[in-house]
Amino acid sequence: MTPSNAPPPGDPSAAREARVLLVDDDRELCQMLTEYLNAEHFDVKSVHDGGDALVELKANDFEILILDVMLPSVGGFDVLRKLGASYQTPILMLTARGDDIDRIVGLELGADDYLSKPFNPRELVARIRAILRRASHRLGKGSVPDELVVGPIMLNTGTHLVHVAGKPVPLTGAEFRVLELLMRSAGQVISREAMPPTLSLRRAIPVFSATFAKSNFS
Repeated sequence: MTPSNAPPPGDPSAAREARVLLVDDDRELCQMLTEYLNAEHFDVKSVHDGGDALVELKANDFEILILDVMLPSVGGFDVLRKLGASYQTPILMLTARGDDIDRIVGLELGADDYLSKPFNPRELVARIRAILRRASHRLGKGSVPDELVVGPIMLNTGTHLVHVAGKPVPLTGAEFRVLELLMRSAGQVISREAMPPTLSLRRAIPVFSATFAKSNFS
């Protein structure tokens, strides 16, 4: 970490913002990021393999999962597949690869955002807080109903199931989040800033159209 990226001085008495599970096989990077995130008032637990991450996620509650793609034994994509699209804790993927396919696969498997290595720790903190804000808005601090209904479409935020005219429609995690945003904002104009940075309506709408057409609701 360069001097300009050094963590700011922390207040030990300050309240923790969120519990973070950091999963990366680079132990030195984990130590550096843990120190930085602790100084930013996050409570961090780090593990170094996908299998250990799944154990931690089953045993403890976390507000966000930071998951590296390349891991020994159980890789990042395998963790996403095991968690499934119904997993509700936000996920930020870390990748050393520049291939767009890896990022697209991660998003389709349920990741909320991604960050390519090497990265500035300040950007990581900014992305974490942005993801947590969106998650807080989506969950509404417990006040949002489990079911959203717009016309023939019914979306259940608890089970992550979508039905159109009573028939189930399979969606990826990314597609589900876009549809949820659209339904919560029904009748309103959605700004580009309101969209998660890794999702776009231009890409999502054709997917929805094809998915609903294949379901044959007539």
